[in-house]
Amino acid sequence: VNGTLGEISGFIKDKEKGYLPQVKLNDGSQITAEAETWSIINEDDEVLASLSQIPLRLAWAMTIHKSQGMTVQHAEIDLSKTFEKGQGYVALSRLKTLDGLYLVGFQPQALLLDQLALKADQRFQELSLVAEQALTECDLQTCYDAFILKCGGTLDQKKIAQYRPNKLSKKSLAAPKPNTLQETRDWFELGLSIEDIADKRDMAVSTIIGHLQRLAREQQLDIERIRPEQSLLDQVRKCYKKIKKRAHEQDFNPDGTMKLRPLVTETDLSFEEIRLALLFIE
Repeated sequence: VNGTLGEISGFIKDKEKGYLPQVKLNDGSQITAEAETWSIINEDDEVLASLSQIPLRLAWAMTIHKSQGMTVQHAEIDLSKTFEKGQGYVALSRLKTLDGLYLVGFQPQALLLDQLALKADQRFQELSLVAEQALTECDLQTCYDAFILKCGGTLDQKKIAQYRPNKLSKKSLAAPKPNTLQETRDWFELGLSIEDIADKRDMAVSTIIGHLQRLAREQQLDIERIRPEQSLLDQVRKCYKKIKKRAHEQDFNPDGTMKLRPLVTETDLSFEEIRLALLFIE
């Protein structure tokens, strides 16, 4: 991969491919480097241009700017002549661990940060928090559907099928990506908890609850085993009816569903507890 280091230890002869270099990597493993081909293909799967080469190059020293995007196990770095804020971070962050660092030169300016960048980062974090809170208050699928309709699209599968091309390219015939709802269902039916499924899938707990909500509604998935205690359900149900009765516009999403924020405020329960309870109330 990009940034892997090693030494060519010899060559082996292949009847079809000729002589291929053997590379001993710095971790001690041995690989044979074969030619790779990169191609530009049009919509009719015709090759417009291609390049075939053995993906090796000499490991000459390079500038910090040139190293951006690389990940390396070991590096000898000279920060004594850095001249721009952020250069030290760019260089040091190429390494996976500090154990692989050999620092041959240093000056304090190498680790200075641009104050404008710090202010921008702080603002990004604030906006991210606002966005995160907003997303927890609505079902993302509902947002997706509302966006499609707002743009003049349709959710009618029969109409969508009419616009699908009859001619499929080889790329479109490749193995489809696993259905995200089905994957959640498979883990759930194996007996995993919501938290374990979220950990397995590297997703938020609220996302998994949203999956289960759709599965229960669209595919009649039995979710009874995750039913919260009756006292919690009664608390949320009472609050739900109260908010629905007062009918304040700011408490509801554009599609008419109730936002989570007023329920959280009224009950002091977490967003996850509210979302889970709503599976058995709405």
